[in-house]
Amino acid sequence: MTAAQIRSRTMGWGLVAFLTVTLAGAAAYRCATVVLHRRNLAEWDTEWAETAPRWTTSP
Repeated sequence: MTAAQIRSRTMGWGLVAFLTVTLAGAAAYRCATVVLHRRNLAEWDTEWAETAPRWTTSP
């Protein structure tokens, strides 16, 4: 292989590695965001179940 071919393959694999790491990080961030959002909504639902009767019943 010539030096240009080696350089080309190295740059190609470097780009593939960069994109893989970037996309994996973005996917992990998105998954964590979804999990935390669902957990926050579940906590809000639990708190509202305790609070709702005070707000929705008439005296």
